[in-house]
Amino acid sequence: MKTLQSRTIAVATLLLSIFSSCGNKEIKQTDSSTPGKEQTVATKTPVINFRDPIYIDSTDYVMYPLSTKKDNSDGSYNKILSGTGIPTYWNIAFYNMVSKTYHLLDDKRKMLITSYAQEGSFQYSSAGIINTNKSDDIIFYSVVVTDYNKDGKLDPDDPSYLFISDKKGNNFKQISPEGLKVTGWKTIKRTGKVLIQAVGDTNNDKKFDNDDEALPYVYDIKTGAIAQPVFGKDFTDAADQVLEKHWK
Repeated sequence: MKTLQSRTIAVATLLLSIFSSCGNKEIKQTDSSTPGKEQTVATKTPVINFRDPIYIDSTDYVMYPLSTKKDNSDGSYNKILSGTGIPTYWNIAFYNMVSKTYHLLDDKRKMLITSYAQEGSFQYSSAGIINTNKSDDIIFYSVVVTDYNKDGKLDPDDPSYLFISDKKGNNFKQISPEGLKVTGWKTIKRTGKVLIQAVGDTNNDKKFDNDDEALPYVYDIKTGAIAQPVFGKDFTDAADQVLEKHWK
């Protein structure tokens, strides 16, 4: 009798354990209070959230920005930029309405997309359309990919780099230099250039603020090389001397 009762309790315990674990992933971590002992922490799997489609004008493509329904505390996605009401995204899906094919913008890296646009300074496309008109074949993205301040998360405190892709969501690449936070940009169609404004961490405090220098860069759409400084060091050094002489 005791043996049957023990088996019944064991089976009930096993079933309870199985149902309790459904929909969760278990991560084992070391219990610091007891050396050599492991404890299990259940974490929910993030759920993909397809946002409203963005039609790319004069093409067969639409973009679906991707957020998640999980509120992640590490700031890596689905975070609202302070004071703007604009969500950020962990990726974008491109869908061809004619061929019914689709793909992610990028599947090789962890990233935080803070904005996307076709030209001008970064603005969220509330109209649901990205117009395309060589610069017209490009979509620009502001993307965080580096934990610059080493705080264990990707967020707007890290530098946002300027990326581009074609209007099909292919050939996604970074065009602004590493370690610079892009604050604005403008396409000059007649010359095939993109003028980029960026801030460098010139005082090495792992922040990008008013204590750092604002630096102009230029990207050549024709060559596709990484953006270069507009002004040479000899000019900026001379300008610094004039500034100090007249305004110290």
